[in-house]
Amino acid sequence: MKSSWIRLLAASLTAAFAVTSTLTRADSGSSNVAPLDRGRFVMPYGFSLNTGDRILSFEDDLDEEEDIGLESVDGNRLFVPGNTDKAWLLDPDTFKRLSSAGQRAALAVNGMLGVRRHGGQFTALTSLFSEVASGDNIRVNNPALDTNFRTHSETSIAVNGNNIIISFNEFNFNGYGVSTDGGNTWSHRRTPDPPNGFNLGDGVVAFGPNGECYYAGLAFVPANTGGTKSIIGVAKSTNNGATFSTPFDASTTASNTTDMLDKEWIAVDRTNSAFKGNVYASWTDFTLSGSFINFSRSTNGGSTFEPPIPLSLQDGSRVVQGSVPAVAPNGDLYVAFSDGHSSIGGIGIVKSTDGGKTFSAEKKVASVIGSSTLTGGGGVRTNSFPSVTIDDRGTVHMVYGSLTLSQLDRSDIFYVRSTDGGATFGSPLKLNDDVTTNTQVSPSIAVASDGTLGVKWWDRRNDPIGDSLTDVYMAISHDGGASFGKNFRISDHNWTFAPIEPGFAGGYHGDYDGIAADGGNFYLSWSDERNGQADAYFSQVPASRDPGTPDFNISAGKLFDEVVAGSAATFDFNTSAGNGFSGTLNLSASPAISGVTYNLASPSVTAGGSATLTVLTSATVEPGSYLITVTATGGGLTRKSNSRLTVLSPSRFAGVPSNASRSKGFTSLQAGFKVDATGTAHVVFDDDSVKVRSTEVFYVQSTDGGMTFSNSVKVSGASALATQSTLALDSAGNPYIAWTGTNPIPANGTFATLVVRSTDHGNTFSTPVIASGAARSAQSPKIAVDKNGNIVVAFVDASLTGTPVFAVRSTDGGTTFTAPARISPTGETVGNPPFVALDSNGAAYVVYQDSAQQISTIKLAVASNGQTFGSSKIISDTQVTAFAPQIAIDRLDNVYVTFYDRFGLTTPVFNREIIVTKSTDKGNTFGPQVNVSNNSGQSTFPSMIVDDQGRVSVAWEDTTDDPQRDVFVARSTDGGATFGRPVNLSANSARSFGAFGGTDASGNIFVAWTDDVGANTDVYLASLSPSALGPPDFTLGSVSAIVTVPRGRRVQLPVSINRFAGFSGNVTLTPPDLAGLKAKAVDFTTSANGGVLSFKLKALGVTGPQVLTFTGQDGAGRTRSYIFVLIIQPAQ
Repeated sequence: MKSSWIRLLAASLTAAFAVTSTLTRADSGSSNVAPLDRGRFVMPYGFSLNTGDRILSFEDDLDEEEDIGLESVDGNRLFVPGNTDKAWLLDPDTFKRLSSAGQRAALAVNGMLGVRRHGGQFTALTSLFSEVASGDNIRVNNPALDTNFRTHSETSIAVNGNNIIISFNEFNFNGYGVSTDGGNTWSHRRTPDPPNGFNLGDGVVAFGPNGECYYAGLAFVPANTGGTKSIIGVAKSTNNGATFSTPFDASTTASNTTDMLDKEWIAVDRTNSAFKGNVYASWTDFTLSGSFINFSRSTNGGSTFEPPIPLSLQDGSRVVQGSVPAVAPNGDLYVAFSDGHSSIGGIGIVKSTDGGKTFSAEKKVASVIGSSTLTGGGGVRTNSFPSVTIDDRGTVHMVYGSLTLSQLDRSDIFYVRSTDGGATFGSPLKLNDDVTTNTQVSPSIAVASDGTLGVKWWDRRNDPIGDSLTDVYMAISHDGGASFGKNFRISDHNWTFAPIEPGFAGGYHGDYDGIAADGGNFYLSWSDERNGQADAYFSQVPASRDPGTPDFNISAGKLFDEVVAGSAATFDFNTSAGNGFSGTLNLSASPAISGVTYNLASPSVTAGGSATLTVLTSATVEPGSYLITVTATGGGLTRKSNSRLTVLSPSRFAGVPSNASRSKGFTSLQAGFKVDATGTAHVVFDDDSVKVRSTEVFYVQSTDGGMTFSNSVKVSGASALATQSTLALDSAGNPYIAWTGTNPIPANGTFATLVVRSTDHGNTFSTPVIASGAARSAQSPKIAVDKNGNIVVAFVDASLTGTPVFAVRSTDGGTTFTAPARISPTGETVGNPPFVALDSNGAAYVVYQDSAQQISTIKLAVASNGQTFGSSKIISDTQVTAFAPQIAIDRLDNVYVTFYDRFGLTTPVFNREIIVTKSTDKGNTFGPQVNVSNNSGQSTFPSMIVDDQGRVSVAWEDTTDDPQRDVFVARSTDGGATFGRPVNLSANSARSFGAFGGTDASGNIFVAWTDDVGANTDVYLASLSPSALGPPDFTLGSVSAIVTVPRGRRVQLPVSINRFAGFSGNVTLTPPDLAGLKAKAVDFTTSANGGVLSFKLKALGVTGPQVLTFTGQDGAGRTRSYIFVLIIQPAQ
C-alpha cells in the first residue's frame, strides 16, 4: 500500500543497494567527503533555542543522503554535487525564512532533494479519492495526472469574466486549473519550464487589461558563467490559459549564482491610467549578507522587465518577506510586506505614483506577532504575510494572521484599512467571530465591483477540543470595511492535514491561498486535504451571500485510532446547528474497503446530536492507513468529516501503540522515558498546548503496561520556557527530571539546566533547582541517578566554542550541585547531545560525538568517583563516520554504547546502520562493533535497552518501510553478540521518530517515541513481552561490522546465520563480488550455520573503507543482509 507514494527513482536506488553482492566505497575522510549529518540537540517538533521557532524539518535529513532526483533529464546540468554556491541557504535561520517553494528549491540546489533508498512499501491512504466534491466545493486538479507527487497546494486565483485560472504547486511546481465556463468545469494543465531550467513553485496568476494572463513563479536556470541561478519567471497566455509561453526572467540583473529569489507576487495594471498594462513583480532577494524586498516592472506586456529596485532596507538582516503588489484605480501602486525591523515590527508598505519607477519611504501598517506553527502531518508552517486589495475609492484594505495576547490561540485574522492613500492605517479589527481559542490563519481579501469586501481563511473552530480539523470560512463587508458580517463556512468537508510527502520541506502544506472578485461574485481557491492529500479547490460566492443562512456541521470527535486486523475501533462524531437550522441528519460512512464493515449506532441524528461509528475489521484487511469519511445530509445540504484508522498486521508481535500525551499541541519526547522494576512507565515530554509561543515540560505515568496513562502534570513551574526534557529513575522508581529553561538569574546566562525530583513515585515534584551553575547557555541535559541517590547531569554549553560537554553531580538528592566540570577538551566540536549512565559503584560514563574532523567519532569519558572525569577516548572506528551515541549499563556493569555509522555507497548516497559495541571492563576496552539494523534504509538515532536478565535491545528510527520514518526495535539474547530481525513498532504512514526504551523486572520491553500519525504530534508507547520474538526468521551476523586489514595480507570474513523463534530452514549465502579489490585466491566456504569468505589482497590496489554486503536467502525467498566495512590499509 505504501507503493503509491514512492517516486520513480526509488526502485532503481533500492535495487542498486539490495543486490546480492555489493562492493562500494565507504564514507571516509577524503577531500570530497560530504558534510557530516546534522545533530539533533532538539527533537523535531521541539522548540529551537536558536531560532525561537518550532522545528519542523528533520535537520538530520538535510544532508546528502539522497540522490538528486529532480524530474528532468536536465537535472545533472543544473544541480551538480559539490556545488556550494547556495549552501548558505541551509543555515537554519535563513532556511526557516524561505517560502515553502523556496525551501524545496534550496534543498534541490544543494543536492538534498530526491528519493530515499528503501526496500519496503509505503502505506498510502487507501481512500485517496473517495468522491469528487460537489456543490460549492469543486476540485480543480485532476488526480489522474499525478505521477510521482500528489500534492497540490499554494493556490492563487485570477478571474476575467467566465475565464478563471487557479495556480497551484504540484509535481513540476507549475500546475494550474483553467475554466472557461465560470468554474463549472476545469482542465488541469502545466506551464512550460524555462529553457534548460526548472519551475519551482510559488505560482501567482493575474489577468491583464486585454484578457491576457500572467503566471509568475520561482525557477532555476543555468548561468552563462556556469552553475545555477535563481530567477523570477513570468509566463504569459493570450488564449485564456489554454497555453502559456516559456517564462520571461522578471528578475533580470538580480539573478546570479549565489542569491536565492523567493516568494514573488505579481500585479497587472488593469485601470485606464497612464500605466495600463504594466506588469509588476516583487519578491524577496536572499543574499549571503541578508535579504530585502526587490521589485521590477514590465511596460511591454511582460516581454522584458526593467532592472530591479530594492523596496526595503539592505542592512544585512533577514527580516522581510511576503511582499504583495496591488494597483489602485488611478494607477498608484502599493507593495506591502512583512517586516521584522524594530521600526516596523509587523507589516510595512511602500507606494509608487509613477507606475513603479520610484517608491515612497516605507510606512508602518500594523504591529504583528507572527502566527504560531499549527499541528498536522509534519507540522503546518504559517506566516503573517499581508493580503491586499484596493477598492474604486482608493481605500487600501489589508488582512493578515497574527497571534493575540492569549497563550492558547495560535492565530486570529485581522483587517486594517487606509482611507488616505496609505498615509495612515486604522486600528486592526479582528474578523473571526468564534468564541474558541482555536486557530484561524492564511487570510486573503478581494473587493467586488460594488465595493463589497470578501475575506477568506483556514479555520479550526469546529474542533474545539483538538484544534486540528480545518475548514474554510469567510466574512463579507458591505460598508467598505467599517464592519464585517457574521462569519460563514465555505468548505463542506473538514479535514486534518495529512503526512507530508517525501521530498518536501518540513511543514509544507502551503503558504497562501487566493480570492478574487469579478462583477458581483467572489471566487475562492484553497488547498484542501479532505482526500488525504493536498488538492486545489474552488468555490464561487455571491457578494450578496446571506451569512445567516441556516447550516449545520459535522466534526469527528475522535480523529485517529489504530487496531490489529480483526479488531474494531469506535469513532464519535458531533453535529451542530447554526442560524436556526433544525431537522434530522441522515448518516453514512465511506469508502468501501474489503474486510471492513461500518456500523453506525443510529442511521440518523437530530442536528446538534452526536453519532457513533464502529469500524469492524476482519483479519484479512490489508494493513495500512485508511481515511474514513462520515457524511451527514439534511435540509438539502451535505456535510462531511474524516477520521483515520491504522490497521496493523494480525501477525504483529508487539502491542498496539497507545497515546501517552494526548495533547492538542506540539508534543515532543526528547529523552524522557524510563520503566521501573514494577513495570510503571514514566514519560516526560515537551508540549506547547497551553503556551503556544513557548513550551513546557509535563509528566505522565502508566501502571498497566501502557494501556492507560495518568493525567499530565506540569513539572516546569513558572519558567517562561522549558524544553529538552529528560528523565531518570532512582532505585525506588522515583523520577528525576531535567530540562533546559530560561535562566531564572539572567545575569548568570541565557539558558540553564533545571532539575526536579519526586519522592512519591511521581505524585508530586520538588521546586526546580538550577543544576548547571555558571554555564552561560546550558542545553540538552541528560540525567542519571545511582543506587545511593547521587545524581549526575551532563549537558552542553552552547555559549562556548565547540559546544563542549560538562557534567555536574549532586549528593544530596538534587538540592545542590557541584560546579560544572568540562569533559570535552578544547578543539573538539560536539555534534549531538551527550548521554550519561552510572554503574553499580556510582562511576559515571558520558558518551558524546566529536565532529571536529571530517570523520566524526564517538568518545567516552569516565569518572570512577562519579565526579572527576578522565580524558575522553574514541570508541568508534576512526575511518567511518559515527553519530548520535547513547549508553546503557547492565546489572553486571557491562557498558553498552550504540550509535549509527554512515557508510558511503556512491557519493553522495549513503547508508546508515545501527552499531552496538560492548565493554566488560568498565569502558577500558570495547569489543566488536555489531551491525544491528542491516537493511537498505536509513537507520538512525538508536537507543539502548538492557534488562536484569542480560537481554539487550536497541530501538531506532528507520526508513526501510517508510520514507517518513518508523520506529524499529531489535533484541539480543546473547549479550549483544547477535540480534534478531528488527520489528517495526510504529508501522504507520506518518513520521515516527525519537525512540527511547525501557524494561521491567520481567523483561517486558517498552518503547516510546514521538509520532504525528494522529491529528497532532503525541508520544506513543508500545510494548513487547520477552517471549514475543516474532515469526520464525533468521538474520546474518559476524564478529564485527568493521574489519581493518593491510594490503598484501590474507583476509577472512566470517558470516553467521542466526536463527530465531524456531527457524530451521536452509539459507543460501552469497558473498560480495571482490573484483574491485584486486583480490586473489578467493574462497567461500559455507555450512548450515554460516560461512567464511577468504581471500588475499594484492599489494597494490584501492585503500580506505569499502562496503561489503553478504546476503542470505531462505527457501521462502526471504533475503537478509549483513553489511561489513572493510578498511584496507596500504601494504606494510
